[in-house]
Amino acid sequence: MTIELTRQYEPFVNAKWVDAKLIAIANDIQTAIPEVQFKQGEIYTYNIPESCKPDGVTQSLDIYFEDDPNNRIGVVGIDRYNDKYYITNRNIEDGRHLYGRGEGETKQSKHAKNIVKIAKETLKPLNILQVMDGCKREFEQNINSIRTKWSWEVNRRTNDAFKVAYEDMIHLKSINYEPRTQKFADAMNYLYANRANIDKYSNYDPHFHFVWVKPNCVEYIAKGQKEPQRVQSLNDLPEQIRGKMFVLDISDEKQFVEDVGRKENKTAYWVMT
Repeated sequence: MTIELTRQYEPFVNAKWVDAKLIAIANDIQTAIPEVQFKQGEIYTYNIPESCKPDGVTQSLDIYFEDDPNNRIGVVGIDRYNDKYYITNRNIEDGRHLYGRGEGETKQSKHAKNIVKIAKETLKPLNILQVMDGCKREFEQNINSIRTKWSWEVNRRTNDAFKVAYEDMIHLKSINYEPRTQKFADAMNYLYANRANIDKYSNYDPHFHFVWVKPNCVEYIAKGQKEPQRVQSLNDLPEQIRGKMFVLDISDEKQFVEDVGRKENKTAYWVMT
């Protein structure tokens, strides 16, 4: 598939070079579904004209609905290796899982009109479970890293005694047992001094709510639940959620704040409860 370039195409403000074929298929999708919009996606940096270096050529576009510009619903792009167009979104059920193509499944075709047809059939606004699923991986990694870091530190400081003797060493300390070796005394004292954190972090699995601020309401769902609750505005949220969202709003996006949560974007929050 040859590269036909257009420079600084208006809808993709950050894109210096965009393939004209990609622009054409985006326009066709937007004609079929007027409420969708596009943002610059993956950049193609090799086997491109010298005039495009080092900027690269935009070879895919992220797809959003105009009333929810923070949560991507899919991707449309050009696969030059296979000489095909592709589209990805969560509502495609008979496609293929391909790494690096966004959430959901992918379908490919040599014909742009087939991709537009698939877009018309499958591009729909996300629900809260889909938004939550789309950003849960990094949030779960934040939680796992706290648990792992603390476990590693305890085992390092106690020569792995925590794995087999934690409860016994706490008991020995409480009855004023005098260790025979300094190494055992150091491990016992460390565990006793840090038992609050050890109990908290050794099996760290906090409860949380996922909150999605929509244009006309706010939905929130508790960990392990399948059905969200809905309120009219942020002021109607429970105080324990609303207060921590205020803290997250003055924190950087995607920054994990222990015992508070994580702000994914302007509309999606993980809130510890």
